[in-house]
Amino acid sequence: WGRYIIGDAQQLDICEDASLDFLFSSHVFEHFMNPLGALTNWAKKLKAHGIVACVIPDLRNCFDLRQPPSSVEEWLEEDRTSRWTPTRAKYEKWCKHTAPYNTPDNLIGRKYSIHVHYYTPDSILLLVDILMSRGVYSRYFLNTSPNNKDFGLVLWK
Repeated sequence: WGRYIIGDAQQLDICEDASLDFLFSSHVFEHFMNPLGALTNWAKKLKAHGIVACVIPDLRNCFDLRQPPSSVEEWLEEDRTSRWTPTRAKYEKWCKHTAPYNTPDNLIGRKYSIHVHYYTPDSILLLVDILMSRGVYSRYFLNTSPNNKDFGLVLWK
């Protein structure tokens, strides 16, 4: 256990810049309030030519199937305001579309980790396009799983 690093996965403040060869995330990214900020922070932590590999649930084939995909406008606003924790509105949306038998107050009180953003392979490419246009990453690879419940994304610095 001594080799594990425990810290804020969005900020990665515990890691020095340019210190990592790769980052791997499986079913974590959808919990991030600021996906553009998180992926930008991750790029800073990577060495030259480092990679990020993520497995992300496809909203169309998981319990989020009633959620609308997250929008470019949401990502840009959260990045602009450096928002890192889920807002009450995110809990309300999750309850409305995913689990209407829950309430935001109950989930917040229990510190329940909701999916804050909802992705399809097509929508994640909109996010990747923003990062590529900013020069954060140089290339990417996207592949869906055989059962279409999730997809893999690889980003190269």
